[in-house]
Amino acid sequence: MSPEEMRRRAEELRGKMRRQVLMSIPAALFLAAVAARGLWLSHTTATRTGFSLLTLWALHLPYQVWRRSWPRPVAADAALVDCAEFYRKELERQLDYQGGGWKWFVAPLLLGIVVVVAPAAVRTPGVLAKASPFLALMGVWVVAFFVIRKREREKIQRELEALKRD
Repeated sequence: MSPEEMRRRAEELRGKMRRQVLMSIPAALFLAAVAARGLWLSHTTATRTGFSLLTLWALHLPYQVWRRSWPRPVAADAALVDCAEFYRKELERQLDYQGGGWKWFVAPLLLGIVVVVAPAAVRTPGVLAKASPFLALMGVWVVAFFVIRKREREKIQRELEALKRD
């Protein structure tokens, strides 16, 4: 692989990773606003605890995305070996980012939702029936999250293997 091709691929990966981080900010702010509104309107301690967890999770999310995936800069005069090593390390970071999302992304979200929904389900009969479309949508989203992450990991793994062959 030529130095120009290696640098181009490294810059493409860097741009993709930057977009992920920058897109997480407005999405997290929206989620935090929705959870804060729920916190404002809730009346029970358990529900407020759940909405508080969701608000904190949403506000902490951009930091987690930034910490795990913000790309390192590529030196303008980097040699091919430096570019290849940079690209390999960034691919490995992206592989870790794609694989660990359930711990810092999905699990806290589901915990907050359970803490919000469970007290209402115990207290009011029929709430789960009313919440079933939302819960079904959440189930579909969780499955899609893992399928998409798995495909991304496989793609990155193939790229790492191709890099090792070159």
